[in-house]
Amino acid sequence: MAAIRGHESVVNQLLDQEDVNPDKPDDRGRTPLTWAVIEGQESVVKQLLDGEDVSPNKPDNEGRKPLTCAIGKGNESVVK
Repeated sequence: MAAIRGHESVVNQLLDQEDVNPDKPDDRGRTPLTWAVIEGQESVVKQLLDGEDVSPNKPDNEGRKPLTCAIGKGNESVVK
């Protein structure tokens, strides 16, 4: 939810926790990165991509990767 809503400080706190997997998908196969991309949360996308534990190429259950979702939503700033 922090990634979806763009709560950078909460995302930062979660990323600092050892027991939090920032690349764990939900039941639709969407990771926090995918949700941040879909919602156009550019700053959260950058935060997540700066970490070593997030795969920018992890597809969801329908085979869509985060970049594909960004393009589909027309989120040009996120694509860049």
